[in-house]
Amino acid sequence: MFHGLGKDTRKGIAMIQHRKWYLLALPLALAACPGSESKNASSGTTDTLTQRQRDSILATSRIPGAPGVGAAMRAADATTAKIRAGDSVAP
Repeated sequence: MFHGLGKDTRKGIAMIQHRKWYLLALPLALAACPGSESKNASSGTTDTLTQRQRDSILATSRIPGAPGVGAAMRAADATTAKIRAGDSVAP
């Protein structure tokens, strides 16, 4: 098909042909990814738990890495407390 072309030109054409597949695959992959909208919001039902409540339940579960969620929540709480203490004005 490209017998009369040089080696570099054939590589360039092959690269362009491969790029076409990437341009087709990228939108398909993005369409398959869930958005930021939660599953319940898209189905019309509302979730009764806040993100913090869900994280707290996760932190107490036996799932691997769950203690890390609890540690991160405690660190966030400590940081928030320090910021609030620094923002308050002493009488």
